[in-house]
Amino acid sequence: MLLQSWRRYALAVLYRVCGLPREPYPPRVYRYRRSARFTVTIRKSACTLTVTAAAADDRARFALPRTCPVAIGANPDGADKQAVGDKRTPEGVFPICQKLRLAPPHGGFGSHWLRLDTRPCWEGIGIHGTNKPASLGTRASAGCLRMANADVAWLYRLLPLGTLVVIEQ
Repeated sequence: MLLQSWRRYALAVLYRVCGLPREPYPPRVYRYRRSARFTVTIRKSACTLTVTAAAADDRARFALPRTCPVAIGANPDGADKQAVGDKRTPEGVFPICQKLRLAPPHGGFGSHWLRLDTRPCWEGIGIHGTNKPASLGTRASAGCLRMANADVAWLYRLLPLGTLVVIEQ
């Protein structure tokens, strides 16, 4: 942590001294390898998330496939995401690029966060828990995918970075 803050300070001084233009938000770099061990399929029309495994031993070991209810983007038209703030869930194939365990109090994001690499179009789309379990199975989010806290904690432990998430109509 100390090295990261020192590095930020050194870069800020370098940019200021040299007069280089600086981006307000430099692009984030996520390091992960694609993983084909598991696949997550989200069906927006049914508001469900299904986890499947490629290998038969994984299917038996983890009791897969498993389906969980999710809350998706609140926009009632159900179309693909078109602009920031339109309350739609994007469609496509996105790898999991970051996994976070959130410190209590968890607030509206629950206990865990799985960020989807939806760049270059969208930033900040992910799978997370919720403090409103009654919203599961409905259109209630700002574009993310809400799950029960127990289900997202299970996903957090099960899925490696790089697992592909397929979001379809």
